[in-house]
Amino acid sequence: LLWGLRTYVQALLYGKVTPKSDVFSFGVVLLELLTGIKPDDSRFYSVANRGATPRVDPMLRKQYPRATARKLAMIAMQCLQLKPANRPSMATVAREIEFGVVQGDTAGGEGRSGAALESGISASN
Repeated sequence: LLWGLRTYVQALLYGKVTPKSDVFSFGVVLLELLTGIKPDDSRFYSVANRGATPRVDPMLRKQYPRATARKLAMIAMQCLQLKPANRPSMATVAREIEFGVVQGDTAGGEGRSGAALESGISASN
């Protein structure tokens, strides 16, 4: 099975679903939305493992500011950390999307900087 599907398999085999596995699953969905690559595609594995900001689906580039896509990609990559302790809480993810992406972009600015966004998502949240 692909790395991106491990969380689902763990839940099925062991009946253990945690808030951190939900965060991982959200990261899978968010990365798929941003890149247009399905989790069962081998390219998804390489994008998720690279740790760098993934390339955004060209169809999205026409609809969203590049900075917004970058911020969302950073959030997705944090959610996809292999160690659950390194993933943010879903509350932190929601806060970063609301204040770091949505409000920043609707205010006509770029929102918080990438460094501020990155530092806002940590294992302690």
